[in-house]
Amino acid sequence: MLSFALLGCSLLASPLVGCAQQSNDPPVLQTSTLADGATLEIPTLGVSIAVTADDPNGDDLQFRWAVDGVGVQGEDVRHTSSTTSSYNAYGENLDGATLSCTITDFIDEIAISWPMVYTGA
Repeated sequence: MLSFALLGCSLLASPLVGCAQQSNDPPVLQTSTLADGATLEIPTLGVSIAVTADDPNGDDLQFRWAVDGVGVQGEDVRHTSSTTSSYNAYGENLDGATLSCTITDFIDEIAISWPMVYTGA
């Protein structure tokens, strides 16, 4: 019988014995320009929103920004384990839309979102 070992775990490990899994903690949101769920008011000249997150395991993070689920600026920006990412929102076309930012360490992810209102002020 042929067996392989990976990090001390046999592919033929008994389900009763199992194999120790390495745990992963999700990214942690440290700061945000605006609280999750708060309305983002967009004046005529636009507004910038920023989030800062870090990963307790030191994993690299990716920030994906989207408007109504469609990826926008910074969609595939990869950062180090503790960083800030931002998005510049402007234009009447964003009135009534929802901006979201998903932060992932490629294992776990967290998401925050903001409904947007164009104020024109």
